[in-house]
Amino acid sequence: MYIQERQDGTRTVFEYTPLLIPALLAATSAYLMWVTVSAAFGLAETDQPAWIAALGAIVLLAIAAWFCRREQMIFNTDTQTVRWTKWSLREQTGGDIPFDDIRHLTIEAIGSDGVMSYRLVVETEGARIPMTSHFAGNPDHWEPVAERLRRLIGLKVDDETNACARSLAAAGKKDEAIRVLTDTKAMSIAGATGLVEQLGEPGAA
Repeated sequence: MYIQERQDGTRTVFEYTPLLIPALLAATSAYLMWVTVSAAFGLAETDQPAWIAALGAIVLLAIAAWFCRREQMIFNTDTQTVRWTKWSLREQTGGDIPFDDIRHLTIEAIGSDGVMSYRLVVETEGARIPMTSHFAGNPDHWEPVAERLRRLIGLKVDDETNACARSLAAAGKKDEAIRVLTDTKAMSIAGATGLVEQLGEPGAA
């Protein structure tokens, strides 16, 4: 998993920096540069002009830079804010969210055919800010993280569990919603099923 967590004084920092594609492209570019230098100084024989390998190396380096990105979300108890940033050559966005403006911290699911991945989402009155663009892990991994952050922010865990179940049910994933309730709140399957039906009703809290 590329999502890293670290504690930095009063700050809890989450970072996502995908490296696989840029690293592969950079390694291929380095090989092409070696071919270029070898051909230019007569260290190796090649059927292609050195400038072709050099051009390929430059193109691959440019693509590697295009795929580089860094996403960060910092929960700061001193300032009582969450600072989020997303940086790449294509996008530079970010902002600060006061703890008091956060309404929910939910676990968002994606997938099909029973293969699911998850990520955390900070929800305010008018926006949803994913912790990262990357989905990974499972509820067993994310739920302890989410519960710890909810307590840090001051959110009610039961309300957040219901919000997560409501989000899954609205997406047509009622089985996943039931699983979240049974795993997190130790509910029976029958009880969780009934609650999921209630949460799906208009105006349900």
